[in-house]
Amino acid sequence: MIPENGIARFERIAEVYDATREPIDPETLGGLVDHLRREECRSLLEIGVGTGRVALPLAEAGFEVTGIDPARNMLRRARSKGMVRLVRGSGQSLPFVSDSFDAALLVHVLHVLPDPVVVLRRAGRVSRKSVLSLLSERSDFSLPSEAAGTFDPRQLFRQVVREAGVARPNRQNPSVGEQSAVRRFPPDFDHLLSDRWVREPLDRHLTRLAHRAALPGAPESTTVALQRAIESVRRSLGNPLLRYRRRHRLVGWDAERLKLSEN
Repeated sequence: MIPENGIARFERIAEVYDATREPIDPETLGGLVDHLRREECRSLLEIGVGTGRVALPLAEAGFEVTGIDPARNMLRRARSKGMVRLVRGSGQSLPFVSDSFDAALLVHVLHVLPDPVVVLRRAGRVSRKSVLSLLSERSDFSLPSEAAGTFDPRQLFRQVVREAGVARPNRQNPSVGEQSAVRRFPPDFDHLLSDRWVREPLDRHLTRLAHRAALPGAPESTTVALQRAIESVRRSLGNPLLRYRRRHRLVGWDAERLKLSEN
């Protein structure tokens, strides 16, 4: 189960969570939909459904999607978007009978689980066909071609925030955590869904970073310090277009293999 302090954080950020994440792009969503249809996976369980960022588009594409999440406020947000099949619970103790779904899906969740292998095995128990995980990888940022080298606005943002006296937790890079989980229990297949170059104004990226840094209920002094940090970065760099490479992979485990591994 996600530690209580982790669940509490998701409870606090539920209202702004969507603003801190990039929406799933059409190519990745299309690749995921194609895979599910090809494998005849009609009923899905999304573990760590959050606000329904992925579950809702899949439901709109015709799949029967049930979402489970330990954070009440995240589920409330998903319900407000029209999600119906929602359950509060943990991936380590799924409250469903065996073989309830064609497949289970985890999207950017493996890195927050204390023991992802246990959750994969539990997911295998309730799945008839497979357990899937959507993984994301991003290259270093670069500025326009006339600028030399690479650039990471997050590093600069963190530096300015530290100088402003705002304490922020030191979190593991999600991609690193996901890859570590996959190495512990290698999947049966690994499909590249999308591989694209993204161009994004620095200002848009800074806005997402600010939402992630400013938890609801934080002191006003923290909010002011974050606003000043953002303005400092903007004054230093203006609003250039950032360029980076984004890859999404779909990895999967055969449900029967997961069931056998639990015995």
